[in-house]
Amino acid sequence: MKRNSKSKSKKSKVSRLKTLILTETAEKAKTIRKFIGRQYLVASSDGFLRDLPKTQLGLDIENDFEPKYITVRGKGKLLEQLRKETLKARRIYLATDSDYEGEMIALHYCQLFGVNPVSNCRLVFNEVTKDSLKSAIKNATSIDMRPVEAYEARRAIDRLFIYELNPLLWYKIYRGISINRHQALVLKMICDQEKKLQPIIEEDNNVIDKPNSLKNILFASAKKLKLPIGNIAIAMRQLYEGVNIENTCTGLITYNKDDEIRPSSEMRTPESVKEFLTSNQWKIYNLIWQYSTNGHLEDDTTDSSDVKMIRYNDYTLMRELDAKGLSWTKTFVVAICGLLKRKYVEMTEGGYKPTKLGLNVFDVLKENFSTIISLKMAKKIETQIEDVYNGQLDKLQVINDFYKQFNAALKKAHDKIGEDIKPKEPPIVETDEICDKCGRKMLLKRSRYGLFLACSGYPECKNTKPYIEYLEEKCPKCGGRLTKRKWNKGREFYTCENFPQCDFSTWDEPQPKHCNECGAALFLHRFKDRPAMIYCSNENCPSRVNHPINKIHERWKQLSESKKANKTNKANKVKAKS
Repeated sequence: MKRNSKSKSKKSKVSRLKTLILTETAEKAKTIRKFIGRQYLVASSDGFLRDLPKTQLGLDIENDFEPKYITVRGKGKLLEQLRKETLKARRIYLATDSDYEGEMIALHYCQLFGVNPVSNCRLVFNEVTKDSLKSAIKNATSIDMRPVEAYEARRAIDRLFIYELNPLLWYKIYRGISINRHQALVLKMICDQEKKLQPIIEEDNNVIDKPNSLKNILFASAKKLKLPIGNIAIAMRQLYEGVNIENTCTGLITYNKDDEIRPSSEMRTPESVKEFLTSNQWKIYNLIWQYSTNGHLEDDTTDSSDVKMIRYNDYTLMRELDAKGLSWTKTFVVAICGLLKRKYVEMTEGGYKPTKLGLNVFDVLKENFSTIISLKMAKKIETQIEDVYNGQLDKLQVINDFYKQFNAALKKAHDKIGEDIKPKEPPIVETDEICDKCGRKMLLKRSRYGLFLACSGYPECKNTKPYIEYLEEKCPKCGGRLTKRKWNKGREFYTCENFPQCDFSTWDEPQPKHCNECGAALFLHRFKDRPAMIYCSNENCPSRVNHPINKIHERWKQLSESKKANKTNKANKVKAKS
């Protein structure tokens, strides 16, 4: 009898163990959690758990470019939490996106949590809905190594380009200058167009065909809706990962390796879901619906300003890349955001314009790597990576082919400048600011954390001060000028020049444009693992209804109030003791 009771006890414990579903984003995990059964647990890794180190190349060139993966900085605690969950799980399913990056993340899950990659652990689905997930569980498969090989080939090429090129840029311009392969390609296009200053003739065909293609949705969104490319990408990701519709949460559009996009249900018309979506989400969902039902999109927005442009905008850049046969949908958003952040280009009313620094960077690239950063080379690399995915080429062959050409160009460039030259330091600018300790003028210098003011009397006077940059953009609260300041370790934040009389402050970057809906100031919110998102500063603007920035601001507010409460409590305790 005792043996039977022990046996039953063991069986009941096993039956209580749950199946764990791992995915790469909290948003997707939240959606799955709402419609999956109680026998499942759902957890997210918030992107990659393992990656190449930021401070070094991370590839063993002498050993077939073997990648040296490490735990992503700051994710040690999350990794330990996930390990505990996996040890308690009866079974583990991997529900990452079905693309190169998603398959790589899934393989990392296997390596970190002891999952056999050839077991039926992989869930493949292209829409985050209950029926789609049930089907994926029923037809679970193994890790597909083809997209993993393709991912590692592309990552190695991109890594070699940026980490071996940067020191040359430091010699030629100054320390801290950096650019990746995709940014270099887009910068070349923008600079070439700036030097030609010839009108870009847009097609006057008012019908955009080829239904359900991701690139056509992006084309239409950029041209017809005139939305920033970062906002388009964010809204589409949100529609795929799931939104709250009445009493349920579900993905509204599909997504797969072939970039086919359509509504996940024919029953959800744009009007039926409008009240649950943000302004941008609804506009893009409406476009996707039109594609799906009509097979094309009637574009009624042609005007004289769209026919000829001197500079590239999002739409004309995307169209040019597409005309060259480049698979740009996954890389363009990140590239253009990077160029803007590094101040290599700026957005004007007439399109993207290179800055003086951007032109200097391009001159170095053009002189030494004109073939490497060409559209022809970019197309060749993309074709080879597709061949790796299709099993027609070995990834090592592709990496070697690129590195042979790139390394030869790099050696020639270094031969030109000689061996004894050292990296140039960033320029030092004399300011009108006076040192409050010795009366000398302060100098504008750059450290690893950004710009700061230092006394020109150094080393006799070692006084330093934070650098406050005054911007043209206005404070949304009082109308004063906004200022850019530095927080710990160089993180930038923005305040009003009238502080402390005006208490406005934000981490988000003010934009030169204004909201199309209400005319208020626009701000750019950056994510660690997703494209940046532009939003209106007016909380009552129609574009802010159901907007994801609302939750982010609410979290900031709660955190700020919590810190104030803790500070008050500490002060009260000190008073009580005294």
